[in-house]
Amino acid sequence: MMPVSRSFQLKILTGSLLLSLLVYAQAIQLPFFSDDFQVMLRLSKNNFDTGIFLRPLGDLTLYLQYQVAGFNPLSYHVVNILLHGCSGFLVVLLSFGFSDYYGIKQSRMVIGMMGGLLFICYPMHAETVIWVIGRGILLSTLFVLLSLLMFVRWSALGKLHLQILSLLAFAIALLGYETAGVLPLVIFILSIHRDRRIIAAFRVTWPYVAVMLGYILLRYAVLPEGDGGSYFRTGNGIGFYLYNYAALVSRGFIPPSANAVYFVASLLSVLLLLGLLMWGLMKRNIPFFRQACLYILLMVVALLPLVTVGISTTDHEGGRFLYQSAVFTCLFVTVLLTGNFFRTRFFLPSVAVIFSLSVVLLLNVSGQWKLAGDAVTRAMDSLPVFDGPVSLDGAPDKIGSAYFFRNGLREACIIYGKGDWAGPGVGNAVSEPPRPVQRYLYNNGVFVKDSPDPFDRKAR
Repeated sequence: MMPVSRSFQLKILTGSLLLSLLVYAQAIQLPFFSDDFQVMLRLSKNNFDTGIFLRPLGDLTLYLQYQVAGFNPLSYHVVNILLHGCSGFLVVLLSFGFSDYYGIKQSRMVIGMMGGLLFICYPMHAETVIWVIGRGILLSTLFVLLSLLMFVRWSALGKLHLQILSLLAFAIALLGYETAGVLPLVIFILSIHRDRRIIAAFRVTWPYVAVMLGYILLRYAVLPEGDGGSYFRTGNGIGFYLYNYAALVSRGFIPPSANAVYFVASLLSVLLLLGLLMWGLMKRNIPFFRQACLYILLMVVALLPLVTVGISTTDHEGGRFLYQSAVFTCLFVTVLLTGNFFRTRFFLPSVAVIFSLSVVLLLNVSGQWKLAGDAVTRAMDSLPVFDGPVSLDGAPDKIGSAYFFRNGLREACIIYGKGDWAGPGVGNAVSEPPRPVQRYLYNNGVFVKDSPDPFDRKAR
């Protein structure tokens, strides 16, 4: 492998962290959203029960952070943003490793740097970084990248400790999010793509399969529903899964739109452009063409665990599901641009267009979360401290593409110091209290009392 000096790695890491803080600056001051309130209140009570999910990694880091920061959301957002920057740094190193793994030295530095920068600015998975409980996916992807990096280095150097570190990182990644489970297949594809030997590919893959089987056994041992229950919608027709898969792949390249015609037209235009660029690579640069095909395949494989869940094509909801696959999406785009245009007058303009579009879309998404965050603060400030049972109704699930009170309204009231009880409404139904209920309706950004206070003597 071509070594990368530690001083240069430190510069890349510093640049990645600073860029991540810059492009996500709007997110730093945001409050918690929706499920954040539920998770943070649960962890504050030392409750690690995640129901049908085995995702302790994110919860553990949030719990440890809570011991220092309490319910102040600023530090949680900063940590998420810095973790995202670290993943961007690892994308750069992994790209260098892939280039060495396949013996491709041409434009190695350009592809790696562009891939990492694009991953940091990639707008389609912004939800993962902005939403505090995206922590599990952030950490899972970080450890998947570490596992892949250790695997590539082990393949080059043959040192046993590198393989052990790779397997350990994979095991940790599985405890962050289920999408890490595709890593054995990714390892198998990487081996086949390089050596064309199936037996050798099986030989390097089986330890990862063993780790995966151990994880599956652990799920069934500790969870009430080891298969994930209703969250992973199994038993549907093939059309359901094909549509979900098409939506996931499409959202990797184009932003969502409420206008279905516009979305389809945009998708067809992008597919045509990608097809032309792939044809250009095939004609002039076969090593780059093979590398681009590899990244397409890895992107498609990375999305496999999500076909039962799907993703919205009308707004940015579900962007967290694209976080892991975005590693290969961004590397694919950089290989296309570099292979077709490097050392031509079109290279810098094409790079400028891609990065400008990415940053503009990212700022648009984070701007929607900023509006939703302001709305959360305003809505909570409009409520008094409860002196009896309360019903809060009418709050929307989302504002734009950002979560509002899809869940967690009751927990938000507790965290904001309004009281321990918020009754039926917005998915937070509890048993009917014995005392009269004060009812508040969400209207024009604030909660307004719907009827006279039954505990107010003057009202009587």
